[in-house]
Amino acid sequence: ELAGVAETPRRASTDEEKLALRRQLEEMQRQLAAAQERAESEARQVQELRELARQSDQRYNDELTALKANLESRETSEEESKRQIEALKKEFIEIKQRDMEKLREDFELRRQEELAKVEKQTQMEREKHARELEERWEALKQTQEQLQRELKAKKEIHNQIEELKGSIRVCCRVRPMSKKELNQGSAAVVEVCGNMIKVVTTKKDKKGGPDISDTKMWTFDKCLSEAKSQDDVFEDTGNLIQSAIDGYNVCIFAYGQTGAGKTYTMSGPSDAPGILPRAVSTLFKAIKEQSVAFNY
Repeated sequence: ELAGVAETPRRASTDEEKLALRRQLEEMQRQLAAAQERAESEARQVQELRELARQSDQRYNDELTALKANLESRETSEEESKRQIEALKKEFIEIKQRDMEKLREDFELRRQEELAKVEKQTQMEREKHARELEERWEALKQTQEQLQRELKAKKEIHNQIEELKGSIRVCCRVRPMSKKELNQGSAAVVEVCGNMIKVVTTKKDKKGGPDISDTKMWTFDKCLSEAKSQDDVFEDTGNLIQSAIDGYNVCIFAYGQTGAGKTYTMSGPSDAPGILPRAVSTLFKAIKEQSVAFNY
């Protein structure tokens, strides 16, 4: 009985193991079927990928062939275009050279024609100017000859007038009183009366009588009072400059005591020049004006 009891659990355990193994086997079969299904699916995917790769390779090859053909066609077209461009360049250069040569010939022809016209016109202008210059020269010569005759007559008349005035002329100029003389209370004793100088002096009578008055008169060719300016002094003197230019010997000098005003009359300040600077200026001015008819 004990053996039978032991036998019964062992049989139950074996059945359970078989059941478990059967379950494991079924599970493994299911996993194997799933694995086979996945393998078949992956195989199909690989096949599809291979087909896609083959199609892609085919498209790539087709496109590469088309690109090669297009490139060859373009290379052929570029070579043809280069040849055409070179031919056009050569033709353009030839046309340009022909046009430039023609332009040069036309320009040279027109230039020669213009030069001929200008030369002819210039020659005519030269002849016209030469005639005008000759006419003007003749008129100028006549005018110069007439001017020389008139200047000669003028000189003769001028010198005759100066000779009539006298070879030697004495003029008297009365200066104004100085500040020193005015401060000392001095009185003027000189009076200009036309061409005469009147000097009135007084002196005391030694016997105690009234003052004695003394009047003296002198006559000159011309008298100038203290109111006369440097211009008035030079008015008559300037006429002698023309006599000097005409060849006459002329001498002008001032005579008088110290302080009489000789330097002022002959030289003068810059704002009131005297006889000397005025005479030199007048001399050169007259020479310049008469240089048209005479050489000095």
